Amino acid sequence: MDRAAPLSQPQTMALLNLIKERVSIVHNKSTAPGILEAKKRTWEEIVLKFNALNPDHQPRSSKQLKRSYEHVKRKEYKKKIKVTGGGCHPTPPKATEEIALAASMMTVDLAMGNDVFETFNQEPVHDSSAADVYELQEEVVDDPGVPGPHRKRLEIEVMMDDIHKLEKAGKVRTSLDLQPSLLTEAGKSQQEHRKETHSGSQTVKRKLQHHLL
Repeated sequence: MDRAAPLSQPQTMALLNLIKERVSIVHNKSTAPGILEAKKRTWEEIVLKFNALNPDHQPRSSKQLKRSYEHVKRKEYKKKIKVTGGGCHPTPPKATEEIALAASMMTVDLAMGNDVFETFNQEPVHDSSAADVYELQEEVVDDPGVPGPHRKRLEIEVMMDDIHKLEKAGKVRTSLDLQPSLLTEAGKSQQEHRKETHSGSQTVKRKLQHHLL
């Protein structure tokens, strides 16, 4: 696995600014050979400029910078899920500077309902493996302002969505093969939700019966 320490906030901002200057190419979803070649050259240029801006840090490869950008996009995607998901809406998290910049570049994609991962689904960032999906699990929403049950359901929704997108892109075989523990947890969560609903209904029923008596 091509792993490296996470980018610092200044490094992330430098990367996003380099991408913003070339966003029309980086976010171009065409699979035409000429466009794909232009995207490859653009990322090579981004890598050269990024490493030149950070001479005192470990040089990053195109694969690593793409993964870092994908991570920022995923954070923006999860923020959107928190705001538009079902149930009681939690207070939207305050956008960090890098998230705000990434969101500004993704405005058109999000407004059109396009998949925020399409940019990378057309050109896989790295080889598929269970570690890639477990890495997503480490990045699930963990906001103390969101009640535990809601946070757990949100976590499962985001994880399942991410896994299905990797599966659809051909990066993993099946969700069942890759994440049986997650699917089991999702089933438990649904069962717990049904129990909570049933318990609440029984309580209301008993109160009504008591009132009628």
